[in-house]
Amino acid sequence: MEIDHQAIVKRVEPDGITVAIISNERCGGCAAAVLCGAQQSLEQKVEVSRPEDFKVGERVSVTATEPSQMRAVWLGIGIPCVLFLLVIFGLLSLRVEQGWAALGGLLVLIPYYLILYRYRKRIAHRLQWIVKPLPSSKLP
Repeated sequence: MEIDHQAIVKRVEPDGITVAIISNERCGGCAAAVLCGAQQSLEQKVEVSRPEDFKVGERVSVTATEPSQMRAVWLGIGIPCVLFLLVIFGLLSLRVEQGWAALGGLLVLIPYYLILYRYRKRIAHRLQWIVKPLPSSKLP
C-alpha cells in the first residue's frame, strides 16, 4: 500500500518546501487515513534535495518512502501494541485483577506517547518524502 497525497506548494525555503495537503475523497477507504491525518487539510514542511525545482502554488504529489511508512506504523501502532500487551500479561502473571491490568496497559502508553511527542522533530527528520510535480492532466 502506497500512501501518497496531492498537495500545493505554500513556501519554498533553502532547506525544503512547505506544502498544504489537499483533502481527498480517496482517503475515505484507506485504513491509514485516520493515522496520517490526510482527511483534514494540513500544512507539512517537507525536506527535498532541490527545493528550487518547485514554485509556490504548484501542485505536487507527496509520497512517503516505504521504509518511512513502516517506521511510522511501528512507532504509531506496533510498539504501543507490544507495550500494552506486555504490561497487561506481565500484570496478569503477577495475579493483578484484569481491570487493573488493562488500566496499567493503558497507562504505560501515556509516557510512550509523551516521549514520542517530545522527539517528534527528530523522528520527522528521519522520515523521507518523495515530492514530484503533478502533470497538468492530474489536476482536479
